[in-house]
Amino acid sequence: MHLGNGAITTECALVTLIAAGTGVGMATWNLRRKGLTTEQKKLAIGLSGMIFAAQAVNVSVGDMSSAHLVGGAILAMLLGSSAGIVAMSIILAIQALLVGDGGLASLGANIVNMALIPALLVELSERYFAAKSPSHVEQMIRGGLVAAATVVVVAVLIPAEVALGRSTAELEGLTAFTQQMLTSHLIVAVAEGTITAMVLALVAIPQRSSERVPSSSAVATSSSSLLLTLAVAVAFVVASPWGSGLPDGYEHAAEANGMARILEESPEQLAASGMLATLAASVQAKVLGVLQPLARSEQFWLAMTTIAAMVWMGAATLLAASKQSQPQAESAARS
Repeated sequence: MHLGNGAITTECALVTLIAAGTGVGMATWNLRRKGLTTEQKKLAIGLSGMIFAAQAVNVSVGDMSSAHLVGGAILAMLLGSSAGIVAMSIILAIQALLVGDGGLASLGANIVNMALIPALLVELSERYFAAKSPSHVEQMIRGGLVAAATVVVVAVLIPAEVALGRSTAELEGLTAFTQQMLTSHLIVAVAEGTITAMVLALVAIPQRSSERVPSSSAVATSSSSLLLTLAVAVAFVVASPWGSGLPDGYEHAAEANGMARILEESPEQLAASGMLATLAASVQAKVLGVLQPLARSEQFWLAMTTIAAMVWMGAATLLAASKQSQPQAESAARS
């Protein structure tokens, strides 16, 4: 679902950049106002590493296309909508700048699709069911349905983003493209919902405050939960070389319906998409030209992200433990 530099016009890029900037800005402000405990930060790092690695592994969907986990709903459900938006936005920015997955000009659209839309649907779901006390199984089912819904919504939104600012002549095949996007992503939606429910079953769902940011007393951030998310991330890193090489559902739908040009980043296609696409592609190519030789492979960066998360988690755990031991030591000294 990552849109490239040639996929959208300058008009769409500006609209989505404004929307993404507003959403991420509000989420960041909300996080700074509410704050996150050490335990919440540890969980955010672990989950972000897991989603980052998971998105690198494509699984075949039939004989013609593939798909990967989006994970935006998982982050919003387990971290809260604000932290989920920030975490996914960081993931998408790193993917664009370090591995070239998703265009820099389309970063705003990708953030809208994979960070803001999932967080919005999760928030609406939470507000609707706020007065109820669902069981853990009911939360898993609801979470899976919300995650599936995000895939369907984004599958419909992407053709609209592609169409914005383009002439009728440029949009030949758009109707068939939209239909195939919807039908092909119904299967992906089922998989996304199932995986989300499984993750919610493995990592306890936090009982969140009115803002939906988990309180320190309610979040299941035990060492076992953190190690579980990192173990899953490691598993995805190891499995990534064996992932499907087929185009994803979006790419296959474009190729099959005469819209393969939106996947191209040739000078002609970038020029047709607008000055912003050309400039962004140039900047992105220069950044990748410097960083990718250092990385050697996408698996290298996935491994480094996971290791960094483990180191950060260990340091945060020691910090939390030292803070907890201080009151106990003072109490023992007074007695």
